[in-house]
Amino acid sequence: MPVTFDNIQIGAEYDRPYLAEAWGYESFHAIAKGAVTPKATPYIILFITRQKQDFQTQYEDSLENGVLEIEGETNHAADSRIIKASEQGDQIHLFYRDRHHMAFTYYGQVHLLRYEIHSDSPSRFSFRVPSEHPDNTLETELLTHGQPNEEFMPDAEGRRIIRQHVFYERSPRNRQRALEMHGYSCMSCGFSFDAVYGPAHAKGFIEIHHVKSITEANGKPVDPAIDLVPLCSNCHSMAHREKGRILTVEEIRALLNNQEQGPTNKD
Repeated sequence: MPVTFDNIQIGAEYDRPYLAEAWGYESFHAIAKGAVTPKATPYIILFITRQKQDFQTQYEDSLENGVLEIEGETNHAADSRIIKASEQGDQIHLFYRDRHHMAFTYYGQVHLLRYEIHSDSPSRFSFRVPSEHPDNTLETELLTHGQPNEEFMPDAEGRRIIRQHVFYERSPRNRQRALEMHGYSCMSCGFSFDAVYGPAHAKGFIEIHHVKSITEANGKPVDPAIDLVPLCSNCHSMAHREKGRILTVEEIRALLNNQEQGPTNKD
């Protein structure tokens, strides 16, 4: 029996034994990994648990505000498969739960936004979770961290994590070409990391923003002249602040200008 999602409903809850039987596996252990790649299918299936059992590797995973943030496996086994799937248009499906003893909620197909590849620590991946999820009238916080009437269970904090903060876009060559064409200052506010922190420290640091959603590229060539622009971290975050819409450089400038001018007296 092939793996299919025809009878899997977005927003419904499933456990691994049920899914294993539905997909024709002899045991649920066949799909016990965090990232499952069924043979002869264009699928990657993510089984993500935020609060894991104590004896398991405590990866830092979360689902908030329509964005799934996960760490890859320590052996990096699925890193290249996830990136390749996104580049060639394969489907990545998400089953997510808050705690290890709960059933998984199926969130449907998710899309890779960005990733950080590490060699000495888990790589990191960010995915956009579809806004048409049937429970989108509730805050994602409620879906992932429980309902208000549940008994509060405090989360552990303070684990030491090594992270890099430069996001690697799909093509480093496109990124470098965009920087050569547009420079290293934010195209919305003009902020320059080199000017503020000094070139010896900043070393040309700036983030590269996709004018259109990267998921819409669908494997097509990207033109660094018009599709990529340098933005500072603040403007880049504000560009992606609204779900389902990316602000243009001009719209971010307008927001900044309105703040500088202050409120208008209409009396």
